[in-house]
Amino acid sequence: MLRPHLVIGARGYAGRQAVIALGEHVRVRAAEPGDDLLAAMDGVEVVHLALAVRSPFDRPARARGPHPLLVQVFGLARRAGVRRIVHLSSASACGASRDGRVSERTTPRPEQAHERLLALDEAWLRGQGEPEAVVLRPAQAFGPGEPVTSRLVRALVAGRLALPGGGTARRTFLAGADLGRAFAAAGLRGEPGAAYLAGGFEGSWRELLTAAAAALSIRPRLGRRSYDVAYLAAALGLPRSRAARECWPTPALVDLLARPQVVDDGWSRRELTWRPEVLGFGDGLAGLADWYRAAAAGEPPVVTPGAGISGEAPT
Repeated sequence: MLRPHLVIGARGYAGRQAVIALGEHVRVRAAEPGDDLLAAMDGVEVVHLALAVRSPFDRPARARGPHPLLVQVFGLARRAGVRRIVHLSSASACGASRDGRVSERTTPRPEQAHERLLALDEAWLRGQGEPEAVVLRPAQAFGPGEPVTSRLVRALVAGRLALPGGGTARRTFLAGADLGRAFAAAGLRGEPGAAYLAGGFEGSWRELLTAAAAALSIRPRLGRRSYDVAYLAAALGLPRSRAARECWPTPALVDLLARPQVVDDGWSRRELTWRPEVLGFGDGLAGLADWYRAAAAGEPPVVTPGAGISGEAPT
């Protein structure tokens, strides 16, 4: 019998999706960063660090080394005799390309601070040896409870939302259930030291929010904010509207909403024998209305068949 897998960050959006998908293949343990992780790793085969240790909502400080949580988890996993760590990174670690497309053949060119920190963490982990590391670089995840989606939906419900660049840039989106399946594939079939992209389907933030408004039975009031003005305001921390302060408080979030990034993950799909199953915003946003009502009322997470668990408050 396969030894269990441990998901760290199991209460968060990505962690919940990983627990669901992994549970179809192996026994799963759940833990949070503040738990006794060494005890949780006892007898574990694979540790999934299924949380964003570098959030684009945070203003990155000048860093000289990898994130402390990543270092802690790796050290404990080595002590516990864990065979593999699956680390949640992001396709943003590849940086921006001239044509807005990235693939496994793309030479990473991280530019802004958030991208450089993602790349720094990846390089450190992949250079450590045992336990072996597999890096997962998902495209932009979306769905009920996903942090960026949650903030945008709350602003959409509250009133008019002006997106940097109009929110029309083409980008690859990945539904939560498919993010969980990518975690399972990387943990079970990934090669040691490899970094895998995980894409879904092409769309735009404007299309996503239009679909979200339809799911919530509201009229989408979407406008456009100049990219340059939004980026400068975020970089300098200038006073802005409440929606701007909540939805794109950092340059990383402005770029996430305004720059194109289309992910070509053909090699990763072949290597992991994995492919996305959700190919449209409608399916990926299934249960959004129920989730929003429950989250706004502070009720327990809502389980939507086929879409995973959604429970982060819309903050």
